[in-house]
Amino acid sequence: MDSPFRLVLTALLGGLFLIFATLQANAHPKSHDPAPEPAQTENSSDQKEADGHDDGTNDGHHASSATQAANAAAAGHHGGDTAKTFSERLVSWLGSFHPAAVHIPIGLLLAALIGEVLLITTGQPVFASIVRYCIWIGALGALVAAPLGWFNAGFQLTDTEEFVTTHRWVGTSAAVWSVFLLYILNTTKDENNRTLLRVALLIGVGLVAFNGLLGGLMIHGADAHAF
Repeated sequence: MDSPFRLVLTALLGGLFLIFATLQANAHPKSHDPAPEPAQTENSSDQKEADGHDDGTNDGHHASSATQAANAAAAGHHGGDTAKTFSERLVSWLGSFHPAAVHIPIGLLLAALIGEVLLITTGQPVFASIVRYCIWIGALGALVAAPLGWFNAGFQLTDTEEFVTTHRWVGTSAAVWSVFLLYILNTTKDENNRTLLRVALLIGVGLVAFNGLLGGLMIHGADAHAF
């Protein structure tokens, strides 16, 4: 086994270890005391009439409601920022890079497929080197983007939305397939016998392109490409 492929396997195993270590760390979250509910002050209209303070505008009631809403919003914002541990905030921060990272495997694996087509049509060996470069960077990009997707969406096997679950597992399959693609690339020595590599590359491009479409629809809506 060549040294670059060993490096890829080591990186993959390291990423899987990081995922499972984070899962274990988040499996027992620290208990936090529930935030105290903001004090509620209500003045009924009957009480106001009894006290002689009802002027018909209910200004006191509106002010009380606004105060309650402000207190609730402040409590929710405070709890969302400080209730998380450092590792949870780190995972969330890393996950925010997932939408940017997915462009690397999508773009470079597609470029590798175009380069392979040019190699077939022109016979110029320079395109074989271009394809090798694009596959390496694109596959490594997939191995980075997939864990970031788990960081972004959370560590569970299924999601409340079936659409998100499909995106999760198609992306994971694309990352696993990229390892197989690198293996095929590494074992393809004869430049005239690239059939298996071309089939593997075509499947890999299909996976990343389809999952990219799913991700775009998740962000922009199912009718984003309506004509």
